[in-house]
Amino acid sequence: MEGILSTLVSFGITPANYPFAVLAFLIVFGVVYLRYSLGKPIGIMKDNLLVLITHLASSKGKLDTSLIKAMSPFQIQPEGRRILQEVGFPAILENNKDKFFSIISSKRPETKLEVENYAIYSFLENMVTDGILNRIKVYLYEHPDVRETFPTLAGVYIRDKYLEEHPGIKS
Repeated sequence: MEGILSTLVSFGITPANYPFAVLAFLIVFGVVYLRYSLGKPIGIMKDNLLVLITHLASSKGKLDTSLIKAMSPFQIQPEGRRILQEVGFPAILENNKDKFFSIISSKRPETKLEVENYAIYSFLENMVTDGILNRIKVYLYEHPDVRETFPTLAGVYIRDKYLEEHPGIKS
């Protein structure tokens, strides 16, 4: 900060003559510095917390094992595939892959678990921001018994399709 002050003084901008200008410059420089030095680590923590909070809020600790086999990794059961087909999710994903996959890719996942978490997040993000999933919203409203598990079910489906196109993610 002293280097900045000495640079300002060399241009004739001193705290005594221009206190508010110096203060404003220091505030702007400080915010920019914090944004660039802490932005990425905080952004990663924010994304991970968002995935965790979204999962906890949507699943409330329950997982309908008739739809998803709760073993590592999650596997979609025949009943889960039937529901995905019934709501037309495979076709929605196929026609809008870029909307789902770009969210995952922007997070730069390095492991399959990260892909899975970001896939669930991408489904929930598109539920909120895009009309392409309105048909699914209606289905979930009319079938509250699958409402809590569906984001994970759709996320696992997205995960599988994403990993098919990104075979470099091995672990």
